[in-house]
Amino acid sequence: MNDFIVYILKSTFCLSLLYLSFRTVMRKEAFFALNRMLLLVVVFCSILIPIINLPQIIHPEMQQKLMPAFPVIENQLPEFPVVADPPQFSGSVNAIAEKPERTFPVMEIIGYMYLAGMLISLLILIHGLATLLLLFRKAEIQKMEGFKLLIIEKDIPAFSFWKMIFISRADYIEHGNTILAHEQQHIRLGHFYDLMLMEIAKIAHWFNPVIYWLIQDLKTIHEFQADQSTLTKGIDVNKYQLLIIEKGVGSQRFALANSFNHCQIKKRITMMNQSKTSKAGIWKVATFLPLLALLLMAFGRTDENVQKNSPSERDILNQEKTIVKEPATQTKDSVYLIAERMPEFPGGEKALRKYLRDNIKYPPTATKANIQGKVFVAFIINSQGKVINPKVVRSIDPALDAEALRVISIMPNWIPAKDKGKPVSMSYTIPINFVLSPEPSDKKSIIVPDNGAQSKDKHSHFIWLNEDGSLSYNLSPVSFNDLEQKVKAELQKDPKSQFVVSIYEGKIDERVNKVKEIMKRSGDPKVTFAASHIEKGTDSNGKLWSKISVKPIDIK
Repeated sequence: MNDFIVYILKSTFCLSLLYLSFRTVMRKEAFFALNRMLLLVVVFCSILIPIINLPQIIHPEMQQKLMPAFPVIENQLPEFPVVADPPQFSGSVNAIAEKPERTFPVMEIIGYMYLAGMLISLLILIHGLATLLLLFRKAEIQKMEGFKLLIIEKDIPAFSFWKMIFISRADYIEHGNTILAHEQQHIRLGHFYDLMLMEIAKIAHWFNPVIYWLIQDLKTIHEFQADQSTLTKGIDVNKYQLLIIEKGVGSQRFALANSFNHCQIKKRITMMNQSKTSKAGIWKVATFLPLLALLLMAFGRTDENVQKNSPSERDILNQEKTIVKEPATQTKDSVYLIAERMPEFPGGEKALRKYLRDNIKYPPTATKANIQGKVFVAFIINSQGKVINPKVVRSIDPALDAEALRVISIMPNWIPAKDKGKPVSMSYTIPINFVLSPEPSDKKSIIVPDNGAQSKDKHSHFIWLNEDGSLSYNLSPVSFNDLEQKVKAELQKDPKSQFVVSIYEGKIDERVNKVKEIMKRSGDPKVTFAASHIEKGTDSNGKLWSKISVKPIDIK
């Protein structure tokens, strides 16, 4: 939908600019056939310019011996954080619970409003056609040479529609020859097909006042042409002009019809009496050529999807953000950096993040060595969607690099990129951020101990008290009331249960006492609960945290 709205906006700009140029330069000229053609060209150009593919004039010379280097900044996902818990939960991963952002769907609302306008315009056109059908059923039909004559009993303005002429019986009796001669010229010149194209354009551009001005001008030109051709049939000019004045009080009823009484009377009579415009004025049309060129440059689709091959050694040295450890293996597919449709992980970015969260494990050696940082992994998604040639283009530590490569290498097949409707291979980069400490102040953070940490002590349960006052218990965020219920259930099930509490510095005593009170209320009142300090540390922002074990004592 967004792409279509962008297309319509580009088309509207082209239509408006071209028509206003016509109105300024050519509207008052008496080149009726040329002006008619120009207005049709304006509509066609506004439709075609936004979808024309312009050839790329300059193509950089590329050798085809190697696959491209992997620039970190192109085709790159937002970084994926892999967070180890504090040292007491060595090797665990902090799962970031993503809350969908609530954004006002502006483009969707604009799209629905546009479609509603199109529907209303279409219904108006259908109503006009239905009215014509009713007239057709009530008319007396006479087959004439080259057209059908439909005589209507009630008083209506005469008009032509396709190869049919509708006329009231009164007009047919009094002025039949003159009116029929005029309407026959509309049929002969094919004006119906112009109006049909304009109605289609009006449905697409219903919101643009320019399309209504353009249609009005085109119908006026139709009348000028029909008047000009009719007068060559030997009809008296003065009588013809008087008839136009007499019939000029009617209204235009049908969008796809050319009516005898359409158009301002003064304009038609003026054009009949006007001498022909000098042919030198025809050169004014040339002013449209640079305007068309500018619109093509501004709104035409440039073929930027040039197939990228491996640069030379000199180019590699000049790319500050590219690291290539070894030449890539030659493949049958050319590798793109940009395509019309980018590759997609099955289920989208959210599914990709879930895959990485479920599969990446923080290496224990990196945790013990206090190593953290971003690892950038570049790879190719070939035309079959398979991940090939994964490489670390920004390294932190061999253990972290190996883990990132492992998970990327076992990825399921992607939906491949497409260019010009065909699947193509594309390079891609994913940054994976390994962080030793979680951010407990973020309410979305949930501590997820690994299986090893949970199995060390079957009596242990884990509580995380965040700096902002929120807390989580055994993977899930909870309130203090919920915590009391859970602690009570655990103590009833196992009186030896101990609770490992991780707390940020500042209110340790106050918060530990609060947990102890919860445990005292929940367990055996005869049992004493003691808190023992176990370990201290700092997170990536330098904030202090402590791990404290609260457990029952004096259990007989």
